[in-house]
Amino acid sequence: MRTEYDIQITDNRGKITHSVYPKKKAEEEAPKIKKWYSENKPSYKVEFFKVQYIGNSLYKAERIF
Repeated sequence: MRTEYDIQITDNRGKITHSVYPKKKAEEEAPKIKKWYSENKPSYKVEFFKVQYIGNSLYKAERIF
């Protein structure tokens, strides 16, 4: 089983951008990214997920914020 931490940014037109990080880096970067977008581009939506895969198949995704 593989675990990834995904930061998903959705712009005001609906375009979704994903950034995948290892756990430690994601826990450091996610709050910084969310704060930056809330101050500079409040119409953008930032979400943080813990995603687990079995092989190449998605097993489970948990939304952290």
